[in-house]
Amino acid sequence: MLVTGTPAAAAGSGVNPAGLGTITRPDGTFQVTYFGHPLYFFSFDQPAETFGEGIAAFGGTFNVVDLSGTPR
Repeated sequence: MLVTGTPAAAAGSGVNPAGLGTITRPDGTFQVTYFGHPLYFFSFDQPAETFGEGIAAFGGTFNVVDLSGTPR
């Protein structure tokens, strides 16, 4: 999930705004983090379905992070 400015949580989303941050990627873009965990979209995910959970690719394993920032 890439941004050009400061990430913000939508009101009522349950996301703790204090947990939002960014990291600078090697290409100079900024990726959103939640409690230090980089956030990604998985192209096959659907509402309430996390098909990307546990996939090992691109040098890491992808896990769902709950609203407290803890990987499930």
